[in-house]
Amino acid sequence: MKALLLLLATTATAALGEDAKDALDALENVWNCRDVAELALSIPKYRLARCGSPHNASEADAALIHARLRPATVLDLRTHEEVALDEGKVFPGALRKHVMLGDRRIMALEIMRRASLSDVATFIYLRLFEGRAEANLHMGSLIGGLAGLNEIILRRESEALNEALRVIASSSAPVLVHCTAGKDRTGIVIALALAAAGVEEAVVVDEYHLSHRHRSVIRDRAMRGVMKASETDDWAGAPKEVMRRTFAHIRSEYGGVEAYLDGIGFDRVWRRRLRRALMGASGEASAFLLL
Repeated sequence: MKALLLLLATTATAALGEDAKDALDALENVWNCRDVAELALSIPKYRLARCGSPHNASEADAALIHARLRPATVLDLRTHEEVALDEGKVFPGALRKHVMLGDRRIMALEIMRRASLSDVATFIYLRLFEGRAEANLHMGSLIGGLAGLNEIILRRESEALNEALRVIASSSAPVLVHCTAGKDRTGIVIALALAAAGVEEAVVVDEYHLSHRHRSVIRDRAMRGVMKASETDDWAGAPKEVMRRTFAHIRSEYGGVEAYLDGIGFDRVWRRRLRRALMGASGEASAFLLL
């Protein structure tokens, strides 16, 4: 199997060239896959990338991703329940690291904290008589959309964010960071990493927004059964306003990105390590994110 993947990877490498981005967009079973250097020009290629659900990769997908992104470390941000579905499959030769974001217990507590008795009663009714998708849509509205989801992660899962950023900062080889859709949990980790590395906020916002072009496949495949297909557009996309609101929240609640990172333990020393990993003191160090 490894020999076959290596052969496929070698063939894929020869075919990449200027068509690499289009090839990654055309992967069979993996979506939202890209090198962040596509927009974040201050980050060299092969340092930081993202995608959704690489564990779904066909042999051809795996060969192309291996050739184009060269993941040596896989940083998996999914929950234990999600990982159990595929046992955390990774690419041959890649070291897997797991940092869980999106803890369902935390989300449930946040929803219950915001919910009225009427909301709870409505959820129970919908879950019993209308199905999971209708119930999730109702309770999801209490979070405050995607920007609200980011705010919860920033507040309630700061330890995991710190751990994920430290994995990136301490990686001397390409790192592959992913979740399921590759835009929310991956999106907040990528955004913080880029901001910590000194990338301008407007560029981080635009980079996040690139996931929006994959909203149809995310809606139809990554979110299938979670919510009604007709109601998931707001959750499947990646509007610029979501990340703008997230940065505004960080400024208003924490005093800015550096102050937030200091508060969670990702201090100046760690940020210096991250910048060296992403940009390299001599342009050689590498850290690669695939979400």
